[in-house]
Amino acid sequence: MDENFLYKVAEIILLVSVAFSFTRKTLVLSQVLFGLYLPLGLWYIGIRYWLALPMTPMFMGTAGVPPFLALFGALYWKRFSGEGLFFYRSLLILTFIIGLEHVFFPKDFYLPFLKTATFFSQCHLLFTLLGKAALFISGLHALDFLLAGKTGADSPPGRFFLWLVIGFTFWTLCMFSGEAWSYLGWGLPVVWDDAVIVTFMATWFFYIALLHLHLAGGFSARSRAYFSTFGCLWVIVVNCLPDMGPFRVPTLF
Repeated sequence: MDENFLYKVAEIILLVSVAFSFTRKTLVLSQVLFGLYLPLGLWYIGIRYWLALPMTPMFMGTAGVPPFLALFGALYWKRFSGEGLFFYRSLLILTFIIGLEHVFFPKDFYLPFLKTATFFSQCHLLFTLLGKAALFISGLHALDFLLAGKTGADSPPGRFFLWLVIGFTFWTLCMFSGEAWSYLGWGLPVVWDDAVIVTFMATWFFYIALLHLHLAGGFSARSRAYFSTFGCLWVIVVNCLPDMGPFRVPTLF
């Protein structure tokens, strides 16, 4: 059986959940399917981690994001109807699209290498997944605000700033753990020949500038929301798309 069988089944379930979310009569069924997708996705990550131990499955850098994205989004399950319906649909669609990368462009046929058998490489990957997922949630809340225009502590502006801080924190931890891993493995805290490091640093500088826009108060909430939405697209293009493997026709078995 294909090692990605569980992942592909989860993607099919998510696709049906997306379709059912666009009609009121099947909205509850969509939420049930979303609830089924979440443990399947997290179980898949756990299996691939277990199979790779003591090394780190670095191919999961993007493939492991959708389950964590769904997990963070599920924290707002009470808002998955009514005013929060747009956020719910956006969450489903983004989770599904990112998951397609691993279905059609997998990289899991590359064997983990020995230098990933360290605590810091494990932390680097985990913080990468959490950071990407949190920044995506921030972007979805920002987009929700741009369309709804509500304000307040628990409004989309408050939520996308909260997830911006969470995502930036995870991203910073990801970079520092990656530097520690690089120093132990190659004797250098930064291997400049690796384009991934440069793109991670570029994303870090983008979000630290965005945090300054929030804290300085020189820009309106709407302007900051545009930057947060752009940041979501930035992470997809700069940090997810380069992580694709060669195209492969997906099969369940």
